[in-house]
Amino acid sequence: MRDREMNETSPHPVIPASPTPVILAIESSADKASAAVIAADGVAVQHQHSARHGHAAQITELARAALAEAGITADDLTHVAAGRGPGSFTGIRVA
Repeated sequence: MRDREMNETSPHPVIPASPTPVILAIESSADKASAAVIAADGVAVQHQHSARHGHAAQITELARAALAEAGITADDLTHVAAGRGPGSFTGIRVA
């Protein structure tokens, strides 16, 4: 939860502006598992694993590779998005 500051002219807390969005998107419910990093400054990186099975073993490495190629760490992320399917039971749980 974001720190809130009190505004001197209002009794309501003020929420500071969000940093530039940096999103890690994960999809593993289809035949291809993928992890992508998208940033407002135009950085867009995607890594894929093409196989019907084995997404659980690959998705973490895909995410790490995408973050490394984008030149950021998990601490730089403002959002994480994951696919909901339809797809395989394990693939959806992995995402």
